[in-house]
Amino acid sequence: MSMRKVRPGEVDHEIDQSQLDLCPVPVFDEVTTRTCDRILNTYCENGCPAIPRYEFRDVPCATFLDYAGQNGFLLAGDPSGSIAELAPIILSRNLLGWDRPRHLAFTRAVEAILPAITDTRGLAKLGRDARSTVAAPFGDPDRPSQAYYYGFDYRALSGRPWRCGTVYLYRKQEFPDDLWAKPFLSDSPLRPVAKVEVEPQDWPLLSRIAGMDPEAQDNRMGESFVGFPWREDDAIHPGRWKREPASIIQKHMDANPDEPIDLKHLGRLVYLSPSSALRVFRAVNGQSPREYSVRQRLARAKDNLQSGKTTGQSAIDHGFADQSHFTAQFRRVYGLTPGAYLRMQESPIS
Repeated sequence: MSMRKVRPGEVDHEIDQSQLDLCPVPVFDEVTTRTCDRILNTYCENGCPAIPRYEFRDVPCATFLDYAGQNGFLLAGDPSGSIAELAPIILSRNLLGWDRPRHLAFTRAVEAILPAITDTRGLAKLGRDARSTVAAPFGDPDRPSQAYYYGFDYRALSGRPWRCGTVYLYRKQEFPDDLWAKPFLSDSPLRPVAKVEVEPQDWPLLSRIAGMDPEAQDNRMGESFVGFPWREDDAIHPGRWKREPASIIQKHMDANPDEPIDLKHLGRLVYLSPSSALRVFRAVNGQSPREYSVRQRLARAKDNLQSGKTTGQSAIDHGFADQSHFTAQFRRVYGLTPGAYLRMQESPIS
């Protein structure tokens, strides 16, 4: 494949084929399949309604999107929740032919969610956009859908460059079979049939991003591409060290679910100040230790509700101040109250 010379700043990959292959493989058991089929049949036949968050109370959002991508739909993510039709974009200015506008959509949630949750406006304040371009055709040529990469300036991660966004579902039949091989323009508007609001925590690779130093990487590329993207080089990826302390903090919290969140204590575990421990954990996980703890306790409380415990007892068992506080947090995360969740559990999945 012919290539043009790489322009400075155009190559800042952080996600590549090897990372995509390490994504959790979704398991479509009988219950998951029936649930996903019900959601598709309910919401994708009525003209792009927003699929409510509570539909993903038991089936993860990313799992549903992966299922949709394998069953007649393509996925496209965007921070906006009001897109009327899929617009063509310039995918890369480096590869010959890829500098012409094309429609871009995916079959995998990991690729569709990232552009939806990336706060490009916030990152633009750093002088660089988060979305990079392709510099070389990596990976299996028979899987060209894997050839769109993103990168992050390491300075952006501490500022939590994430936001809620939207993944749109399009009918695969409206796209050509050789979608990834050449640019195309549709004779009719490509309108979504449904959309899903996604959060940073829905993205399977959130904790794998270390960030790169664009200047150091540009200097290295001026010498050679050998070893690109130099993932183990601290000069290129100065935020790489954050993964280990963030992992230690997370494992401690998982092992001590009832322990109050004390940043001083968490910081001492990894030899950091409380504020540094907070920044490190948030940069890696996209949320603070307190937010992570609330979500984990809610997940366990949800299991309690399913086992027959009352809302009040579930709130007490998992450290919520009272039933009102538990209900408010449950609704914020799952989009419905614990009582409504229980009533939906009592209804058979059709």
